Amino acid sequence: MSNYVNMKISLLFFVFFLWFSVTPITSFAAWTIETVDSAGDVGFFTSIAADSNNNVHISYYDGSNRNLKYATNASGSWVTETVDNGLYVGWFTSIATDSNNNVHISYLDVYHHGLKYAMNASGSWVTETVDNVLTELELSSEYTSIAIDRYNMAHISYYDLGRGLMYATNFLGSWFTQSVDSAGVYVGMGNSIALDSGFKGHISYFGNGDLKYATGYPPYGGVVIQTVDTAVYVLLYFSAMVNTSIATDSNNHVHISYYDATNDDLKYATNASGSWVTQTVDSTGGGYNSITIDSSNKVHISYFANGDLKYAKTGWPYGSWVTETVDSGVGEYTSIAVDSNNKVHISYYDAINGDLKYAAKNMDTTAPTTTASPAGGTYSSAQSVTLTCNDGSGSGCKTTYYCLGSGCYPTTIYNGSISISSSTVLRFSSFDNADNPESVKTETYTISTTANGPFIDKILGIKKPGLIVGIIGTNFSSTQGNSIVHIGPKTFNSSSPRIKLWSDIKVRIRLPNYQCGWFKGQDYRYIKVWVTVDGVDSNKKRIKILKPDTCP
Repeated sequence: MSNYVNMKISLLFFVFFLWFSVTPITSFAAWTIETVDSAGDVGFFTSIAADSNNNVHISYYDGSNRNLKYATNASGSWVTETVDNGLYVGWFTSIATDSNNNVHISYLDVYHHGLKYAMNASGSWVTETVDNVLTELELSSEYTSIAIDRYNMAHISYYDLGRGLMYATNFLGSWFTQSVDSAGVYVGMGNSIALDSGFKGHISYFGNGDLKYATGYPPYGGVVIQTVDTAVYVLLYFSAMVNTSIATDSNNHVHISYYDATNDDLKYATNASGSWVTQTVDSTGGGYNSITIDSSNKVHISYFANGDLKYAKTGWPYGSWVTETVDSGVGEYTSIAVDSNNKVHISYYDAINGDLKYAAKNMDTTAPTTTASPAGGTYSSAQSVTLTCNDGSGSGCKTTYYCLGSGCYPTTIYNGSISISSSTVLRFSSFDNADNPESVKTETYTISTTANGPFIDKILGIKKPGLIVGIIGTNFSSTQGNSIVHIGPKTFNSSSPRIKLWSDIKVRIRLPNYQCGWFKGQDYRYIKVWVTVDGVDSNKKRIKILKPDTCP
């Protein structure tokens, strides 16, 4: 065991947590797991990022040599190198890439009490001290966190024992630092920073036993501070596993994962609804958590619980969570990232072997497709509609929901054919096993039965002695061409009323002596007669005749 691990055990009085006593669980089959670095006791304080080429970059602490290291698979295989060395250089690393795929790292130089910054834009690593910080490492939750803006400038949140939550940026050319929140005890522990598309900064952190949130445009504007959740840890009850992690989505909504040390829960908070809403994601633990958002605004969290590396994602219905074990018996210092293909990447520490490890999983991000049979349309009888879901080569269809009515939201689970006996709108949507939601689809069914059709949809005019010219309604279609439709008694004679259906759907109805007065001031009248189409008799039909516009 390295001197660093001995020191960690003596410093972190929270290490008597019982996570190592659980029975190991087999890793989820879809995850690919690799050992990135096994040269000594390595992999503390990992942080991971994916660049625009979907290459992976990891910063971490080498406990054997007490320095900051970096690993990348940009060449096709893992390559590691030392970024900064010294005595306890590289604690609480945080990594990010810019638009040029250059790498930026924030970290602590514990021995010299410095917040440091490294970047490789020149082709080699250049390091500098950003600020001198007062640390109290027996608390071991003095995180740094870095975010890169659209101009490739760095923004860092960090903790100082005397000044509380701190913020630093080189946006102005040289490093600017300021205290964000110092009101209370241990304010700024477990911090994490994110920038939204509007260049606004968002920081999650602990203070006075609560989860707190700060947002604003430092150094140009004021900062708004809010308490998101209360009593989530006991003061002086810190370890490195007690942290927060923050991310913003494409709508600039904020998402925070955090460890509730009071209840040993992984929790989640978001302001997507306009106010803060919190949830318990996993009640078996949630230390060393890390959060990220994919291109569909789905939330992904890696964390350490019951001695295992675990993973959680948002599921369906919205607000639910799907969790799984990624690697058993290990998983401290996790960090998560999602690349442009929505592939999930996780870096973590294997405390059993003293290795830096990496897990990855390709995610199904394509929604299924659902079709209705028969499709919407006009029918003369009730229809039995079947919904069929197809997910192609994806994870497979999970559940199909439907509802009846214009503007309704599908919440009824589809278990078999749907009977539609009257005109209505069918709305439906399916989810696959990766919880990808299909956009709601709509099919409109018009049912024209004996009770409500056929009818004359529009009367074009009336000619004495009662010849009505109009447009046929839903009982007939243009596919009947020039069919002759007789309306009247089964015994036809030259005086029987007659409809002739032309290909343009215009009809003539001869109703002797039925003129405007026949409507008796009403908008329509019904007649009920036998209908014969091309010599084939059907049942007696009730025909609705609309009053023409020319009638008073």
